[in-house]
Amino acid sequence: MNNPDLRPLIIELNEAEKAGNTGEAFEAVEEQWMAAANIQLFSTTLSNALRAQAGRMARVQPEPVVQLGGWNTDDVKAYVWEFGKLGSVWHFVTLAGLHSNAYIGGPFARPFATEGMKAYVKPVQRYQHGIGCDVLT
Repeated sequence: MNNPDLRPLIIELNEAEKAGNTGEAFEAVEEQWMAAANIQLFSTTLSNALRAQAGRMARVQPEPVVQLGGWNTDDVKAYVWEFGKLGSVWHFVTLAGLHSNAYIGGPFARPFATEGMKAYVKPVQRYQHGIGCDVLT
């Protein structure tokens, strides 16, 4: 809640109900409280926070920003940590997973159609072995 002077909404609504407010009158109590509390959608809050950061472009995903916005590696690193402070963590984990899967999917899937598991050995297993990946058995 952005307004510490407000009482909790549930108290306001309980009192409105006890006072006999129903329908539009009851709804008005909630709407007035929401306006006074400056309640925003997460997307609005996030957008405002990102725009406030040193004139950087307000985008949700860093990779288009890197490609289109001229950000360098340090800009992206700072963006990820600042975005995380706003509560977004899984976004980057799932984003990285999506792009990692796409990165290996193409080199593996195309030749798999004609080479079968042989296409899996070089781009996947041999590479994993070479970097000491712990998923090989």
